[in-house]
Amino acid sequence: MKKTLFIFMLFGLFTFLTPVVKAEVILTDKEKNFVKEVYSEEYLNDMTEEQKLRVREWDLDNKEVETNSIEEKEKVLTRGDYFASSAKSVSITKACNTDACSIVVIAKWNGSPSVRSYDVMGARFTGTITPYQYKNGVTYIETDDVNSTCVNYQNLSNGFGCSFKLSETAKSFYITQSFSVVGSGTIYASYQHAMTSTSLTISKQYTLAYAGFGKVFDFYGTARSVYDQMNGVDITI
Repeated sequence: MKKTLFIFMLFGLFTFLTPVVKAEVILTDKEKNFVKEVYSEEYLNDMTEEQKLRVREWDLDNKEVETNSIEEKEKVLTRGDYFASSAKSVSITKACNTDACSIVVIAKWNGSPSVRSYDVMGARFTGTITPYQYKNGVTYIETDDVNSTCVNYQNLSNGFGCSFKLSETAKSFYITQSFSVVGSGTIYASYQHAMTSTSLTISKQYTLAYAGFGKVFDFYGTARSVYDQMNGVDITI
């Protein structure tokens, strides 16, 4: 009896000490094509398991996905689903089923920002669109240095924004803002870069309005002269 108990305890200890190996996430062709389109092929090749899981959570294979892209290298005079300059680009994607739509807004720097202060990214809702389950989703700031999650949200009746400080040492930046919505209307999304050093308090000096920068951020006070007025993107639900 004692011998049997000892063997059982030994087996339990071995099981406890054995590390649990999680299965590798293998992206489908649809997921890979999405990542290449809105991030880059380099991003796809260097993805971590955590990043793959995030893409898998969007359930792209089982939803109707729309991403329309227009890239301008110099000066952009029109707006749509995609805006790009020689420095950075922003895209918006919707992936919908009968319950809700997952929205993914991605800003990426094609160059390296010379000013590293508090940038702002967010969305404005029109029509009957409302957040699904959570007021705002999650905003990841991924770099070649240290990754972080934005925590400085400002929730308003018609959308939200989040302020985050750019790393002083990173050379590449991918900012992903994902959230879910229900209803119908248009979602306007915007990424505004601080052209001069500013504070977190100043970065929150805004309301959300059609007349705002990117048709999202209507800055006031000191903030109005800080941000670069980059065009926004939009998509209809």
